[in-house]
Amino acid sequence: MGSTEYRLYLDTNTFLHYKYFVDIDWCEVFNLKMATLIICYPVLKELDKHKMYHTNLRIRKRAKKALGTIRSLLNNGIKSKLNDNTIIEFAKAKAKIDWAKEELSNDSVDDQIIACVISDKKRNKYIITADVGLQLASKLRGIKFLELPDSLLLPIQDPRDKKIDQLEKQLSKKPELQFGALEGHSISKKVEIKLVDFPSIEFSDIEKKVIKIGKNLLEEYRGQANIEIPLSDVADLRVTFEQFEEHLECGQKQLLNYLKKFHFCLSSWADIYNLKVIIANNGTAPVNDLDIEIIFPPEYTLFSSDNIERLPPLNFDNNTLHATGKMFLADQVYLDLNAELEMEQSRIYKHLRTYDRDLKIDNRKIYPIEVCRFSKSSVSAELEKVKQNDKFYLDIYFSRFDHKKQIIEIDCSINADEIDEVFKDSIIIFLQEAL
Repeated sequence: MGSTEYRLYLDTNTFLHYKYFVDIDWCEVFNLKMATLIICYPVLKELDKHKMYHTNLRIRKRAKKALGTIRSLLNNGIKSKLNDNTIIEFAKAKAKIDWAKEELSNDSVDDQIIACVISDKKRNKYIITADVGLQLASKLRGIKFLELPDSLLLPIQDPRDKKIDQLEKQLSKKPELQFGALEGHSISKKVEIKLVDFPSIEFSDIEKKVIKIGKNLLEEYRGQANIEIPLSDVADLRVTFEQFEEHLECGQKQLLNYLKKFHFCLSSWADIYNLKVIIANNGTAPVNDLDIEIIFPPEYTLFSSDNIERLPPLNFDNNTLHATGKMFLADQVYLDLNAELEMEQSRIYKHLRTYDRDLKIDNRKIYPIEVCRFSKSSVSAELEKVKQNDKFYLDIYFSRFDHKKQIIEIDCSINADEIDEVFKDSIIIFLQEAL
């Protein structure tokens, strides 16, 4: 092109995808004697947006660098001399045109650049762009455009940028903790815990049945001078009826004391609820050295599975029972009573779920938190590491000292702010009864 000055309007991509704009020899590239590079206000706005929000780190850096240079040039005024044959000029913020007449939209960056060119009354105006859409819009309005050669294009991605992107992705990984209660085979924010009436048999009924067995034995052996009491498979004890009556009273008392203790355990366990609290990591990074404290309402008393009194064995060793006590165990009335008590014991174990040691959610095993510290109304635990997709559970037993409720609904939800606190290595969770 000749020695005339040419006005070159730069689009946004010129700053982002090509050799740095102040390092390009514009006159040599387009065979000019004099060039004025014009930067429009909409281009500045787009660069500012890309500096903050573009997903590509390299583009963000390029936009930031370009804006820094432009800010320095602005300190010299609306026009700045780049070199002996190139000037940089800033267009007015708003183009003075009839937008409707020109069929342009003020919401389109491309249309705003075209508006700046139209409002410029000087000659030899070109838009510098590789954007096919902007090229077509320019051509339809009789505006010329030029395209920088591919030799000035930057590599798609600098190897260092790729490494930085990978590091950023790693840094963006974070744990996402989920807290709740085990409900069936899923984690629930709210769980209903039912209190079952145990035992269905009263101790007075047990006592009556044992006394009835004693009376039946007395009637069976009444009037006999010598009564054999089985001591073992090879030896018996021969006693008079009066002696048998004394032995029978002793065996009956021993058996009743044992059954009273067994019934007391049944009744004690009946007032206890079981809650399995789940801590799951659904995020993309592990949590290390996690401290957990779960605080219950003040009317709750907590137990670990270890400090609940275990049920004594119902089928105790006959050798520990007085000789005549063995005669009670062979009676049909006692056999029926024994079956009823075993059923009660099975119901309690099922209620408390004490044998659920192989818990799973979505076919993934849930690991028990073995080391816990229980106080009256709180439990705390430490987890060395909660890896991605790991799930742990706390086995908590509790009772309510003020009154019994047939169903308790526990609200296990915690809000996002509280979950974020886990990154400070500790989380405190307050459980409440749902209203």
